[in-house]
Amino acid sequence: MVKFLKSFGLGLVWFLLFPFFCIAYAFAGLIGLFNILVQTVKVIVCFFTGKKLMPMLPEDKTAMAIIKEKRQAKLATNNVEQAPSPEPTPTVINNYYNCPPPKEEPIIVVTQDVEAKELPPVEPVIAIEKKDDVEEEEYEEDEL
Repeated sequence: MVKFLKSFGLGLVWFLLFPFFCIAYAFAGLIGLFNILVQTVKVIVCFFTGKKLMPMLPEDKTAMAIIKEKRQAKLATNNVEQAPSPEPTPTVINNYYNCPPPKEEPIIVVTQDVEAKELPPVEPVIAIEKKDDVEEEEYEEDEL
């Protein structure tokens, strides 16, 4: 009997508290949805205005200072004038693969004086050959 009363009481407690749990769950969902919408608008505005979304952290500031110091030290050592380097020689690539290159033959251009005269018109000739070994087949159209 005691076990029954315990389980009945526990069921009664859940029955009374369940609506409040549902309301709290729905309220948390609404807060989350509102947060998503607000953050989306904020990010879009920051993107188009060119502002940063988050401020720089102290660690980021110290890291940027160290990087800046290293760059300046590197630039100070690179400012020493160096002698100009000679012109680079072009690289010749052998595309002949261990065989002699082809001999170039001279190009001979022959010019002649040619008289201009009219040529007789040429009629097109159409030749149709019928082969005897090919049988002509008649095809019937398939009905759909």
